[in-house]
Amino acid sequence: MTNQEPHAFSALLPAWTYQNPEFLALEVDTLFRANWMLAGHISELADQDSYLTFEGFGERILVLRDQEGRLRAFHNVCRHRGAPLLEGKGGNCPPMLSCPFHGWTYDRGGRCVAIPASSTFSDINIEEKGLVPVDVEVWMGFVFIRITSGGPSLAQQLEPVARIIEPYQIENMIPLPGSAHREIRPYNWKVIHDIDNEGYHVPVGHPSLQQLYGKTYKDSFVEGISVSTAEINSRKAKNWSVARYQTLLP
Repeated sequence: MTNQEPHAFSALLPAWTYQNPEFLALEVDTLFRANWMLAGHISELADQDSYLTFEGFGERILVLRDQEGRLRAFHNVCRHRGAPLLEGKGGNCPPMLSCPFHGWTYDRGGRCVAIPASSTFSDINIEEKGLVPVDVEVWMGFVFIRITSGGPSLAQQLEPVARIIEPYQIENMIPLPGSAHREIRPYNWKVIHDIDNEGYHVPVGHPSLQQLYGKTYKDSFVEGISVSTAEINSRKAKNWSVARYQTLLP
């Protein structure tokens, strides 16, 4: 493993920043809600009638295609009482989105088209009750959303590394069925970030990965963007799974 190691512990954040709920709330607002977050892959929205959902940071987000086939994203909550309009991780999207609680109905463009017994509401304007939009952008086949609007587009942010990723044509890739695994653990997000940003642990913690490309692995920054690169070891690995992986590479 070739890496600069390890930085002085004095450079680390104090322990309280990993445990303080008020500090976490500040991070959520300034780091997550105001920045682009991965919601899925474009293959999940290949069909005109498909949709996917994103849940996190106290928000439910819905990504779908409108009547013209354009990608749209909205808060997945009815404007009346906040009931979710579509459940699950994704699937077949109906032509109209109807709230299961009171029947308020929206088209795929987010426009409110029906409010049952609307005459019983005082001073209600159906044109003002559309779904709340969320920024959505596709980059290299991946669908990203941004809850708090403002700032550069994702393409602008990642332009410095686009040339590195383009040759892999990940926009044409399709996830293998059952390949995704999600497990929620009570860890602060920075714990994972700290581990991922240092290669010092790889020889001991990931011996198979070390066999695959450990000696050439390096972390660098390209115009402020963290980039990890490595060359696959051409020598046949001792571990059978690593050796098998080497045969699958183009």
